[in-house]
Amino acid sequence: MAGHHPDLHLVGWNNMKIDIWTHAIGENHKNDFIHAAKINELHVEDLLRKKKVAK
Repeated sequence: MAGHHPDLHLVGWNNMKIDIWTHAIGENHKNDFIHAAKINELHVEDLLRKKKVAK
């Protein structure tokens, strides 16, 4: 979304924390919630590397 961008934080193996807020106003705007909902709808499972399971 124009003017809105997430701050991405890698927090471990296949884990990321995403902070969304409108920097220009220093707080959340309704568009931040729309942006978060769109991120939640992403299907990223196929993009993740799978850990090998010992047999």
